[in-house]
Amino acid sequence: MSAIFPGNHGPFRGSRARGFLDLHGLLDRARIGACTRCLSHPGRPRPLLVLACWASALAAACGLPAGRGPAPGLSPIQVQVGGSPIAAHDFHTGLVDLPGPVLSVTIANLGSTTVDLGDIRSVKVGGSNKDDFSVSHLASSVLPGGACTTFDLAFNPHSPASSSPRTAFVTIDPVSGGTSASFAVSGTAVDFGVVRGGTMIASYDFGTVVTGAGAEASFTILNQGASAIDVQPLQLSDTTSFHLSAAPASPIAAGQSATFTLGFTPGDFVVSHECTVSIPTAGGHAPLQLAVSGMGTSGLLQVIGPDNQTEIHSGDQLDLGKVSTKGTAARTIHVWNRSQGTDNLSWTCHVSSSSPPDYLYGIQNAVATPGHAIPLSLQEVGTAGLSVGTNRWTLTLATSDAGQPAFTIYVTADFGP
Repeated sequence: MSAIFPGNHGPFRGSRARGFLDLHGLLDRARIGACTRCLSHPGRPRPLLVLACWASALAAACGLPAGRGPAPGLSPIQVQVGGSPIAAHDFHTGLVDLPGPVLSVTIANLGSTTVDLGDIRSVKVGGSNKDDFSVSHLASSVLPGGACTTFDLAFNPHSPASSSPRTAFVTIDPVSGGTSASFAVSGTAVDFGVVRGGTMIASYDFGTVVTGAGAEASFTILNQGASAIDVQPLQLSDTTSFHLSAAPASPIAAGQSATFTLGFTPGDFVVSHECTVSIPTAGGHAPLQLAVSGMGTSGLLQVIGPDNQTEIHSGDQLDLGKVSTKGTAARTIHVWNRSQGTDNLSWTCHVSSSSPPDYLYGIQNAVATPGHAIPLSLQEVGTAGLSVGTNRWTLTLATSDAGQPAFTIYVTADFGP
């Protein structure tokens, strides 16, 4: 730190200076080392100038605009996650010597000048624990004004595990057209975690499952430590929609693993079911937690055609045939509630036409109980208002089931004399 704070002036000296999170690298990226007036002065630095430089360095390191703004002709870039700017990201935990959590990071060009990132080498990881983090998959390298791109940031901690966080910083340094931006990263290396597909996970989504039916998923508890781990009975925060199908074996020897299976059986269709699975141990390890979720669906609004056999899928066409003036063309379809649960399924019908006014009749809103169907008779009545030739309507069934997307049928009829 003495290279940055000559003479170890002020409170940041000795062990405090060494413990400050990679400030040397952050200040270097912000080019504060070139500020000879305040930091390289042969005498005691001027406190206000030092504070101003610290503020400027931290703003640049966090991707925030500095007080003087970007250099003329350069576009400011911003680092974002989930659409929001960030100055730091904590991965929380990563299992040693195993592919860890991956974060999608967005680089946004906030200016009007085109920014050229070159390639992934423009995104650099620095700091004392830089080898525990990696970057990859830069989606695009040239960013016109207002454009964005993404890259992947992974936390892959090396042995041994430690209670002290691993820290580093990521710097985006464009080849041309843009300013630099940086943000801090951290994570704690552990030797005991839940794995699926060869990667440590903290959450799992069962997706959409038919009510009354079910789905299962298996997970692995991996012990990367040097001693056995005694796993206690798993605890579920929601035992109505989720259940433990198979418990893990215990204890888990060093370097070994055990598998458990969770089941998801939604009893109703709601936006989402959520559950926290706690995995306690008898030793000194903190309990593992796995967040699981899933959505129930009525399973399915199902539409059967006029022949009472052929299934009509969303996006299909239903032809009513030919209709003459003052004549009628009609077809009856059946809308089924295929739920294996207990919920009724209601829907609302919407009709649109490319040549209004509409002359499609028989449309009705209805409610079907589980395992039953409601007939829907679609009719076109010949009238002078219809255009000669093929008329087309779009019939949409919007259901009360949050997991069921809207169902669309294109209804046609040929009108003539």
